Amino acid sequence: MLSAVPALRPEFPAFTTAGERKVWTLLRDQLRDEDLLLANLRITDRRKDHEIDIAVVLPGAAIVTVEVKGSTVWHDGEHWRQEFNRRGKIIDPVRQAREGQYALREYVEGDPRWGSRGRVRWAHAVVLTGSSLPADFALPDCPRWSIIDRQQLDGIAQHLRAQSGRTSTGDGCTRSCGSGRPRTLADQPALVLDYAAVWQAADKIVYSRTLDAVSTARTRMNRDFDPDALRRLKEDTDQDLSVSGPDLAAHTIRAGLVDEYRQFVSPVVVGGGTHWLPDGVRIDLELLEERRFGNGVVYLRYRTGR
Repeated sequence: MLSAVPALRPEFPAFTTAGERKVWTLLRDQLRDEDLLLANLRITDRRKDHEIDIAVVLPGAAIVTVEVKGSTVWHDGEHWRQEFNRRGKIIDPVRQAREGQYALREYVEGDPRWGSRGRVRWAHAVVLTGSSLPADFALPDCPRWSIIDRQQLDGIAQHLRAQSGRTSTGDGCTRSCGSGRPRTLADQPALVLDYAAVWQAADKIVYSRTLDAVSTARTRMNRDFDPDALRRLKEDTDQDLSVSGPDLAAHTIRAGLVDEYRQFVSPVVVGGGTHWLPDGVRIDLELLEERRFGNGVVYLRYRTGR
């Protein structure tokens, strides 16, 4: 009996670590026959030589670069560390995966054979073959869903497919994110590029009574806020929804649709502005997470009281 396998480039790659071979083998066995599995890519740009352990092309979904780390890996609150000669050497797998993603994207989209094709979604992931992370682990540049640990390897292909989510947004953010002069990759810092990739790939709903049309991809527009429709959307998806824009945030809070509040508090006082917390509403919150950064910023994550 013939088994469906993805296209393999190369068909029989050589790996320097057992972890890389394990991840490649799992992806080979789990991916669909229309997918493409690449290994050991080397790309040189004006900045440096990039080594990409694995790249996965998922038609209709994304192109994902994968950085594989074996042995024991952990985050000490400031740095990623990997066990080496009984010591924890500092590593940065997130930066490696992200820079590999940008280098591959620039190479592919700069090739004349790419032609007039539109931009596809690009993503990156870190795979830890010998370590586990808690479900609530998160860093400002590394959400939990971008890491696959050893307990998730059996579903690694599906995990890569599930990285895109849905976003609801107010028209103020759409005006700022969807307009302005075009910028090249060299114009933007890595975190902005990372957010842009997520933004472009997400399904978005714009609530506006002033816009005639929306110009961003994967976006539809609603004239009026319908809390029941948004509640049905929540029930129909198993992925997170996020809200941008103070007016829309106030509507969703007032309608009781918000399950978690994630805030970055900056050490500066600014008077005025549009309030995102509605008047006349009291909600008891449970603190789930608190992180302090060296620049004085504090990250707070709350869950709505049950």
